[in-house]
Amino acid sequence: MITRKDGFTLLEVIIAMAIIAIVSLGTIDYQFHAIRQAKIANTKIAATRLGTLILENWKSFGGNDTYDPTTSGFDIVKLTSFENETKYSVTVDDIPFYLTLSSNDIDSNSTTGVILRELSISIQWNSTYQEGLPQDSDPKRTLYTYVRQDQSGG
Repeated sequence: MITRKDGFTLLEVIIAMAIIAIVSLGTIDYQFHAIRQAKIANTKIAATRLGTLILENWKSFGGNDTYDPTTSGFDIVKLTSFENETKYSVTVDDIPFYLTLSSNDIDSNSTTGVILRELSISIQWNSTYQEGLPQDSDPKRTLYTYVRQDQSGG
C-alpha cells in the first residue's frame, strides 16, 4: 500500500515566500512614496500660511516701505535689502524658508493722493529641506495682495 503524506513541498514553500517578498517590496515602496508626498504637501501648506500671514500683517501696516516682519514675533532674520526688495529667512517645522518681500506702486492719483501698491512675497525652500540658499530649480510659492495707501494709514 502507498501512503500519501499531506503537506507542502520545499519548492511550494519557496515559491510562496518569493511571492510574499515581491508584494512586500511593492507595499514598502508605496509607503515611502506616500510619506514623501505628505512631507511635500505639508511644506507647501506651511509656506502658503506663512506668506499669507506676513502679507496680511504688511497690509495692515499700509504696505509701507518701512515694514519689518522681524518684529512680528516669529524668528525671522533679515538677510539683504536692495531698493524695494528685502530678503529674510525663517525656520518653520524644522524647514528653512527664504522669503523675498517686494512692493511696487501700480497706480497713483495726484489729485486724491491715492496710491495703489502691489505687495508680494516669494517663499522658497531647498528640495532637500536642509539649510543653505535655494537654487532657482527649488520649490517656490509667490503670493500677491494690493493695498490703497490712503485708506490703510500707510
